[in-house]
Amino acid sequence: MRILVVGNRGLVGARLQEELECEGMDEEDFNTSLLLEADVVISCTGQTGLIKPEMVKSGVTAIDVGYPGGDFDPSTALKAGNNGPTEQLLNRSPAPAQRKPYEARCLVHLE
Repeated sequence: MRILVVGNRGLVGARLQEELECEGMDEEDFNTSLLLEADVVISCTGQTGLIKPEMVKSGVTAIDVGYPGGDFDPSTALKAGNNGPTEQLLNRSPAPAQRKPYEARCLVHLE
């Protein structure tokens, strides 16, 4: 399984990349070809609508921990096969910096 953290230089993304021992990227090295290869994309940039459907492969597991806005364009859920309300659950976390890395790590290990 290929996991990619988008926003790996921020507090949340850096911790996730370290915990999951996976690839990462940020705005300086944003690469859509890496997005297309990933089975799991965890995005934590806070840039609303950053990741579009054409940037991910069909069936991708998309975990959106962007704060305050969701990083995935809403139509990306259709391409991902609508893997449940993961984005909504994580975006409503009351303390994003403390809880989101742990929640996203648990979700990835459950897949």
